[in-house]
Amino acid sequence: MADLQWFNASKHTEQPMQSYEPLPRGNYEVVLIESEMQPTKKGDGKKLAITLEVLSGPHKGRRIWESLNVVNPNSKAQEIALGMLSSICRAVNCETPRDSADLHNRPLMAEVIVDEYETQGGEKKSRNKVLRFFATSHAAKPQPKPAPKPAGPPEPKDDDIPF
Repeated sequence: MADLQWFNASKHTEQPMQSYEPLPRGNYEVVLIESEMQPTKKGDGKKLAITLEVLSGPHKGRRIWESLNVVNPNSKAQEIALGMLSSICRAVNCETPRDSADLHNRPLMAEVIVDEYETQGGEKKSRNKVLRFFATSHAAKPQPKPAPKPAGPPEPKDDDIPF
C-alpha cells in the first residue's frame, strides 16, 4: 500500500479519457520521441522500434509505434525497413546519424493508414501503420553550397603589359 494522506482529489483537474483507437488515415506532422534497437520475435534479426508523437491538429499528443526490421534474414523486409529509415533521415535532414537519438525531436510528416489484422486467437484488430515518411514544410532545409565563382579572364602579368 501507498500512503496517500497528503493527496486531495478536489485540488486537481480530472484527465480526459485517452483514446487508443487507431488514428484515421492521413498525413500527420510527427516527431520521433523514442527509439530502441530490439531483437526480432524469432531472434534472428534486429528491429528499430520507434515511437512517434503527433505535433498538431485534433490528434495532437497521440502516439504511433512502428518497427523497422533493419537486420533481417528476409532481404525484402530488410530493404523496406532500411528504405523507411532512409526516408526518416532525409525528412529530418540527418543523412548520416551516429545514433537513432540523432533523429529525435525533429518534425517530419508520416502518411498513416489503418491496418486490419487477425490475432493468433482469431480476434480482428486494427492498428496504425506508417506507409512513408517525408519532410514537413517546417523542417530545416539544408543550406545550398555557394556556387563557385566563374573563371574570368586571366590576370595580366607584368610581361603582358606593353610599355
